[in-house]
Amino acid sequence: MSSFKITIIGNNMTLSNWSFATGIHLLPSNPDASYPFNICIKENLIVGNSNQVPISSPQPDEYGIWGGFSNSIMTGNCLTRINGIALYCVGSNNLIVGNNFERNNEGIFFSGYSQISANNTIYGNNFNHNSENVVVPFIRDLPANFWDNGKVGNYWSDYKGIDADGDGIGDSPYIIENTYTDYEQNSEVTVEEGRDNYPSMTTFDVDLVNVKLTQPAPSPSAPSIEPKTEEPFPTLSATVASIVITAAVGVSLQVYFKKRKR
Repeated sequence: MSSFKITIIGNNMTLSNWSFATGIHLLPSNPDASYPFNICIKENLIVGNSNQVPISSPQPDEYGIWGGFSNSIMTGNCLTRINGIALYCVGSNNLIVGNNFERNNEGIFFSGYSQISANNTIYGNNFNHNSENVVVPFIRDLPANFWDNGKVGNYWSDYKGIDADGDGIGDSPYIIENTYTDYEQNSEVTVEEGRDNYPSMTTFDVDLVNVKLTQPAPSPSAPSIEPKTEEPFPTLSATVASIVITAAVGVSLQVYFKKRKR
């Protein structure tokens, strides 16, 4: 409740069948309190028990991660046989990178009424055989969420495009769209609600321990989302180090004896 600057890392959560439970639930402590922010949810395994998945049918409201939180990061998590992540109302400015959404009823669910989750950056994830990868409520002039980082997108098991140049990235965007009933026109309307401009042709290797965000066996020009590592502190070999130390000691002794003679 109204948490901030906390880390939830390395947990295994199994939700019992038809439990209507949530693995990680983040909310304000009261309607006037602040929503959670600066949360790190990392390398957790959250498993549900919905036997109907991935067949679309009535499911219990079991969610892996649910709530309204902002300026947070979710990485290296595996969510399966459940409803993955639900971002509610003010769930904005979050980074969702390097997660597995596999065999879920819903991968990511955006919810809201007067407010809507927006400005989230989502890439390097595997959306693999979910009934619905992304669910967004129909709101006109929907604020944007970003489904790639300008170079790397996500893996979508239902992507129909091709990779003619063999760079590991689909040649056409993956379109996120949903179909709604327009009661005024008494017809079904399909609305585009986002696009991944760099869909990966292969799954990302998401290690729950080390979070290795690289594609398996990439081509030389294939993009990578491997985390940046700092350069190691420069070191000298033992031989060079001993020479440097010996020389320094010799100079010091010469100065000492000259002073003694004076």
